[in-house]
Amino acid sequence: MLTVRYRRPVAGDPQPPTQPRRSNAPSAATSKRLPIFAYLATALVIYGVAWFCTKGILLPLFFAIAFLLPTLYFSRKLANITPEKPTPLEPETEPDRIEVLQVEAKRVFDIDVPAALAPALCFELSDGQYMLLCGPWLMEHRLYRAPESSQRGNSTRFNGLDDPYGFPATRFSLHRWKGDAQPFWIEVQGWYLLPEMGAAQLRSGIRVRPVEIFAAASKDLQTSIDKALSNPG
Repeated sequence: MLTVRYRRPVAGDPQPPTQPRRSNAPSAATSKRLPIFAYLATALVIYGVAWFCTKGILLPLFFAIAFLLPTLYFSRKLANITPEKPTPLEPETEPDRIEVLQVEAKRVFDIDVPAALAPALCFELSDGQYMLLCGPWLMEHRLYRAPESSQRGNSTRFNGLDDPYGFPATRFSLHRWKGDAQPFWIEVQGWYLLPEMGAAQLRSGIRVRPVEIFAAASKDLQTSIDKALSNPG
């Protein structure tokens, strides 16, 4: 049986696959302060040139004051400008952004697939559907959120983990972000289910997503896979 629900992100969930970009452009307030520094630099240059040419202090001082007065004027103007406030992020229109696929399986088959797609498991669900999980991501221990102490390796288990993290299982939930094909968490909730070998294969050249769900076309699993994945939607 397969049921779908949605939930909010909680502590322990990874970041969404995409983040809003931040602008690197300078703010308006920063841009308005640039003339001040230009006036100061110009005043210092003129003062130095005039002092070098006249070897006196009155004429350079006159030129410096002539350029510093506009600088002070603009400084007072900018002091009254309210600093630019950052644009607040838009509220989440879809707070329940994580899709949870809750699965109850009767049997599971270890599917023969090309090396780049291995491994692959195909679950026979109680409602007459099949769920195919395919890809190296299935062997990542962090996917099951198992503690470090349990990650020593159990050669009798598909994912090398002891209970309650052993997978495949009779009941489990796949958690993934909306719009993202690959789950970031497999929550094991049932008993370990031993995969059956040699039932079917995934023929080369077929494009397959990390999670595929399809109806049983016949009692033969190979026929169902060929029909469902020959033209994936």
